Amino acid sequence: MPNVVLLGYGLDQPSFRHRMASVIAPLEMAGFRVRPERFPSRRYGLRTWERRDLLRWADVVVLHQIKLSAIEASLVAALSRRRVFDVDDAIYVRKPRRLGDPVDESIWRRRKFAATCRWADVVAAGNDVLAAVARPAAHDIVILPTSIDTSVYRATTASAADPPTIAWIGSPENLIYLEMIRPAVSSVRSSRIGPMYPWSPSPGVRKPKRRRSPQPTSG
Repeated sequence: MPNVVLLGYGLDQPSFRHRMASVIAPLEMAGFRVRPERFPSRRYGLRTWERRDLLRWADVVVLHQIKLSAIEASLVAALSRRRVFDVDDAIYVRKPRRLGDPVDESIWRRRKFAATCRWADVVAAGNDVLAAVARPAAHDIVILPTSIDTSVYRATTASAADPPTIAWIGSPENLIYLEMIRPAVSSVRSSRIGPMYPWSPSPGVRKPKRRRSPQPTSG
């Protein structure tokens, strides 16, 4: 029975839930043993060495959104059989702190991204833009869009007397991007909008009570 390790910085992050957690059941049904594992964002090199037995146990190690320096990437390669680098975001640049600002280009981030691509057997990119950035360093690339099972979500029954509630389910630090859709949201009369996380929203955005959303599966 083949073994698969899914490494991610946060197992409860939306991207990990949609791209990694959603494939655990299908893989297990196909005869794989799957182990999700949180990978520390610091302690470079040591974090990999501490997981050497886990890496050796796995037939395939999936690095979800994890960029490694050339040295650490080579260590992961030495300790594992096959590697997949899964990426669905532009993690090779630093996101701007304010809406409208240009992205913060980082040579170090670019080099780590390229090194991880180079030491992976396959890069699974969320779209063709990410694939194009990975292509110069990658051995093999597949485009694997992030998907959800829409059947687990019920269609709204909102009416004029009961206006719709529009919820933001992204990470808290991405709340600034609500500004991009504010004009469209404002056109929906009496709609309510707010994040689904218990923290302080920006001015003009209501904070609803937290509700647990359905667990997505692969679509």
